Amino acid sequence: MMNGTGATAMGAGADGATAPQRIISLLPSATEIVCALGLADRLVAVTHECDYPAEALTKPHITRSLLPANLSSGEIDAAVGE
Repeated sequence: MMNGTGATAMGAGADGATAPQRIISLLPSATEIVCALGLADRLVAVTHECDYPAEALTKPHITRSLLPANLSSGEIDAAVGE
């Protein structure tokens, strides 16, 4: 959505060249990429599985696991197969 200044609601110019103001990562690999690009300061939330790099550990989690953390892979398979 454009405002009167030619910038979108996210803060990017009409050409989209400006980086987003806030980032929420839903994949651990995306979290790593965001941080590798030097955008960790714009990362506002991550999943419960994001544990790298260190900056990710300080961000709020927006997901949670419904399974206990101590299950074996066989137990996880059985639990999700129900």
